[in-house]
Amino acid sequence: MNIVVDFGNTSVKAAIFDANNLIEYFPNLTSVELSRVINNHLDYKILISSVSNDSTHFINLIENKSRLKILDFNTKIPITNLYETPQTLGMDRIAAAVGAFTHYPNVDCLVIDAGSCITYDFLDKNGQFHGGSISPGISMRYKALQHFTAKLPLLDDRSFKNLIGKNTKDAVNIGVLNGIVGEMEHIISEFKEKYPDICIIITGGDVSFFETTIKHSIFAFPTLVLVGLNTILNGLEA
Repeated sequence: MNIVVDFGNTSVKAAIFDANNLIEYFPNLTSVELSRVINNHLDYKILISSVSNDSTHFINLIENKSRLKILDFNTKIPITNLYETPQTLGMDRIAAAVGAFTHYPNVDCLVIDAGSCITYDFLDKNGQFHGGSISPGISMRYKALQHFTAKLPLLDDRSFKNLIGKNTKDAVNIGVLNGIVGEMEHIISEFKEKYPDICIIITGGDVSFFETTIKHSIFAFPTLVLVGLNTILNGLEA
């Protein structure tokens, strides 16, 4: 049995797997809650991916560290990493790519992770990870508008209906959300032009918003990073 943990910038997600089968999913945990889950399953293998310093506090709460592994750029993975600076690559990005490789083998994939940042990563049909791009996520764009201006309010909405905002709140919402949808539509179109049969997979905290607003055919996969971590952990034990 495996426990895999994804420490993101704003949330912690975890899952329990039996071989390749997802048994239980924990979408939003505190470090204390997560340590309790793990300490109740001390004989399980554990793999942690982290882009956050909060993981250090959590690791200190684990009673049995002998079965704990931390994902880094030296960890064995089942895909070829062609990123020029693997030591700077977010482990959530490589885990998501492995998740795509697990469920969509032998297919070109564009993996979109829509969280604090939005990452777009390309995995080719031969299992080669090429990298991609990073842009601010929805909440980050709202915070930037409020932080770098004198009078704009801090909003955090996920809905817009009109093209023209007739008040400041609507204008900000339309600008942020229309802009981010336009960005994503454009990037997907560019990849589809170059790779007509590409599979578009989206994950991350804002997956539900994009699942209903993007016009292109996409596969929403909220647990993609965790699936990738489980695949990596199984490979380490093989």
